Amino acid sequence: MNSAFGKKSEFIEKNKENIEVLVLGTSHSQNGINPQYFDSMGANMAFGGQDFKLDSLLLEKYIHELSRLKYVIFEVSYHSLEQRNKGKYKRNVLYLRYYDIDNFGDYLKLDIRKHSIFFSAPHTYFKFVFSFNSIEVDEYGFQTELIRKGRFYEVDYDTLKIRSMEKDRFVNRHNYIDLQKHKINEIAFQRMIDICIENDVAPIILIPPVYKTYYERMIPEKKSRRDTFLNDLMEKYPSIVLMDYENSSLFEVEDFTNEDHLNIYGAKKLTEEVSKRLFTKTATTSSSAIQ
Repeated sequence: MNSAFGKKSEFIEKNKENIEVLVLGTSHSQNGINPQYFDSMGANMAFGGQDFKLDSLLLEKYIHELSRLKYVIFEVSYHSLEQRNKGKYKRNVLYLRYYDIDNFGDYLKLDIRKHSIFFSAPHTYFKFVFSFNSIEVDEYGFQTELIRKGRFYEVDYDTLKIRSMEKDRFVNRHNYIDLQKHKINEIAFQRMIDICIENDVAPIILIPPVYKTYYERMIPEKKSRRDTFLNDLMEKYPSIVLMDYENSSLFEVEDFTNEDHLNIYGAKKLTEEVSKRLFTKTATTSSSAIQ
């Protein structure tokens, strides 16, 4: 079947000598950055549920294989620092199959679930066995039909209807606090910044846009904890460039597929904005602190 993982793997293997921008992160960057709109060749390796540990493994692999790499874009969304997958993460087998990255640790050494995509999560993959509906993705692994479905599309981008949904589980799914994961992720993220600097690659921190109902329901303590960490990090590493679009007025309701994911139009807008900043002199110095 047409697979985003497969396309991303195929693209990066074919273009190792030309890729200058590497994008890491969760579904916010997976759906929000479309590499076709970069002014130079980029690879988007972000994926839904991808945590900083997986970001680290991808970075450690490709920073030595991409000879022209200039920028790594790290997504730091509202939830990023307090999210970390369990050891038996259902997509580990995909990272092993497509990127040769082993995130299993010591478990499943001889287990079929380490070698079979289907048996790694039967309940997840069973629905694909008899399905002829292939996911539409382009050569970069970017989903090209993001506008055709989604909560906002289904209500015709009616802001009043969207406002009426603001208290449901979907909007609030990231409203949890996990200080232990935050501490672990701080260390992992700082290590990724170190790896970039050691290899003369510019670290770019991207905070993607979210719709206002999602932004308004953020836990102040959690958001402040992230922002304080990033501000301290930029003081320590002046070469970091921060691109904060979380509450940006550039993005309208029609740019979103739901409360915290852009659609194809929003992705085009965000990617062109990021590209403009990357390939001009504005990206040579650190951005101002988060307010």
